[in-house]
Amino acid sequence: MKVNFYPGCTLKTKASNLERTAKASMAILGIELEEMAEWTCCGANFSLANDNIMKMAAPIRNLARAEKVGTELVTICSACYNVLKRANYAVKNDSEKLEKLNLFLEDGKIQDNDDQYHGKVNVLHLLELIKEKIGFDNLKKYIKKPLNGLKVAPYYGCQLIRPQKELEIEDQEAPEILHNLIDALGGDAVDYSMDTECCGSYVEVNRPKEVWLASYRILRQARAAGAKIMITSCPLCLYNLDKHQFDIEKEHSDFKPVPILYFTQLLGLALGLPEEELELNGTKVDPRPVLKESGLL
Repeated sequence: MKVNFYPGCTLKTKASNLERTAKASMAILGIELEEMAEWTCCGANFSLANDNIMKMAAPIRNLARAEKVGTELVTICSACYNVLKRANYAVKNDSEKLEKLNLFLEDGKIQDNDDQYHGKVNVLHLLELIKEKIGFDNLKKYIKKPLNGLKVAPYYGCQLIRPQKELEIEDQEAPEILHNLIDALGGDAVDYSMDTECCGSYVEVNRPKEVWLASYRILRQARAAGAKIMITSCPLCLYNLDKHQFDIEKEHSDFKPVPILYFTQLLGLALGLPEEELELNGTKVDPRPVLKESGLL
């Protein structure tokens, strides 16, 4: 089965291992992530100004192009998902916004391409695709290397689940989709209260100390709850949480670093992808010692 896939910018640069492990894992599950044609940056952030319609031009242009292929568009990056889904919600619930954006897109169309959007696309996160098209119970039959009860902290962060009304993926106070994935892979999903707390996001640019503190709180609690490893779907979250861990360890003698992976890497591991395809060497905190200790490498 082929699905229309929006990779976004980061998956083509710093988070290329997220894309590659996603495609390889989904191929095992019988799903081909077919990259949509002529995609552009989604804008990275959704504008909080209700009247800033032009800020939605980038995501709506992508949705218009996706609409030519079908009614579903799958993405993985939490930020891309947040922007595309919220822009889609905005124009589906405000015909005036959709009309203005279509006038703008028509004026700036490329050659003879029709970039009009008619509001027919459903934006899905890859986790939703797995849940809806495969099912977590059914996923278990594809597992070749169960996680042997490995204690994994699911980290949702902000953009995957909030605002709930617009994204509708999970209960923003008690999400379960990453928990369910971990359980299906044979792991033990660790419960801790900071799995939906913000890692600091783009504050890293001008106030890195604030991100440092946010990361410390999140990781400390996950480790205290027994986590040996953490997974996320957000490239920025992975970067922020991973980057400062050795600095934290120097300042806090009770802190022990927590390896962080994309959920697709853990999925690929359980599905039997060879180690070289999992690209486990892209973070400061190496996850391989923990995985070897658990008999998974």
